[in-house]
Amino acid sequence: MVNNSYKNRLFSVCLLIMFASFITSCSRNNDTETFTKIMRDIDIKNYLKSGDPKFSIKSPESYNINNITVKAISPILIIFEESKPNYKITAKEALIKLDSNDIELFSDVNISDKSTNPLFLKCDYLHWEYNLPEIILKGKVYLKSDEFSLESSSAIFHKEKEEITFHSPVKYQIYKPNRVNKENTVLRTLSESAIYNNKTKRLLFESNKKRVRSLIEI
Repeated sequence: MVNNSYKNRLFSVCLLIMFASFITSCSRNNDTETFTKIMRDIDIKNYLKSGDPKFSIKSPESYNINNITVKAISPILIIFEESKPNYKITAKEALIKLDSNDIELFSDVNISDKSTNPLFLKCDYLHWEYNLPEIILKGKVYLKSDEFSLESSSAIFHKEKEEITFHSPVKYQIYKPNRVNKENTVLRTLSESAIYNNKTKRLLFESNKKRVRSLIEI
């Protein structure tokens, strides 16, 4: 049986080993040299102490920036729960920082899950220090379902609680069926914060100024 700590070290070590197969190009400009090291693809897994997979990240094309940072094109990040894929995250680019257990995703970040009522969450930027449960979302953070939509400039996704906390100001729309014409009536309003629980499908709105606290079950 492979030692679990050894499996964890593979996340950092395997990248360094693969650097030997990089295609290297060099250009000279004003007596300075710029190196671009290209890796054909990456497919890496990180493990918990129990030996269960924590996450994996794949990319068809990657660049070694400075031996401790890897830039990945069109990355696919999979977060596991009880050894099964739970969340899938895609983006246009990613930076994987080996010295700080750090992953950043940039541009058109999409988060989805494996439930029967799939989560649809988008943002411009994602930052995850993968030893922590909190994932930071920034830019235009947008959550959409058949019953409602939420939008804010930042949010925190707690992957263990499966809760997303949207920070002020939060714009949200709730769609209610109209009994007359059977079309949705759209209710638009603002809130200081909102919490969506992806397990219970509950949406909580809070406003300190108006002392409003409302709960919606989706």
